[in-house]
Amino acid sequence: MVTWAEFVKAVPDLAKACEKLLWLEKPNKGGLGSLATVEADGGPRIHPVSPAIVGERLYTFVLKRSPKRNDLLRNGLYALHSFPDAGEQRKVDLTGLR
Repeated sequence: MVTWAEFVKAVPDLAKACEKLLWLEKPNKGGLGSLATVEADGGPRIHPVSPAIVGERLYTFVLKRSPKRNDLLRNGLYALHSFPDAGEQRKVDLTGLR
């Protein structure tokens, strides 16, 4: 897994564009997006989230006892999607394995 800091170092212009979309061009105000995980039966589970960059990592906070957390602990697959911007319908899609 690549940390946010490694991503910024490798492709700084792309990282900056991603940050703008994740925070709807309001840095440090809290982001908005959707976190998709995989349910036990293989179906998708999608929830609104507020991503944050803390130190060198991108985090999305989930409740200690939640279906989302259970999905991540079970198989670790996720996709984080920013809300599309109003003008050009650009968005960020980040996928990975916990």
